[in-house]
Amino acid sequence: MKSSLLYLLLGLGLTGCKEDTDSATGLAGTWQLTSRVCFCPEPLPNQAVTFTDTSFSFYENGQLTRQGTYAAGMGTFCGGTTEYPVTKLTYSLNPSPELINARITLTDNELTLDFGKECDAPFNTYRRLPSSTSGGL
Repeated sequence: MKSSLLYLLLGLGLTGCKEDTDSATGLAGTWQLTSRVCFCPEPLPNQAVTFTDTSFSFYENGQLTRQGTYAAGMGTFCGGTTEYPVTKLTYSLNPSPELINARITLTDNELTLDFGKECDAPFNTYRRLPSSTSGGL
């Protein structure tokens, strides 16, 4: 297994004072979608996601599409009962928030968000964008 959620969360706490943006670590930053594994008939969207220490924002074609907050926790996938370490994404939607579990893997400048690949939910891979690039691409 590439890296555990524990290492990811430790990395989040260690990146706050780092000035060298070329070797950034941790989840905070902007990420561009490079591939998606799922039964998705449409072409790969021009999607980016920006993470802060507690929140996220998804963009498509430079327009904000979804946002919310996230936290580490335990969760299930595909209606199963086995719990895994996950990141709980709480989307700010009207009339009520929506909670979605994702397994996050972070290695160097590659991020994967697995929303339940085993039940054909998207498995998205992103690459880190330079810190001067904003989420509103």
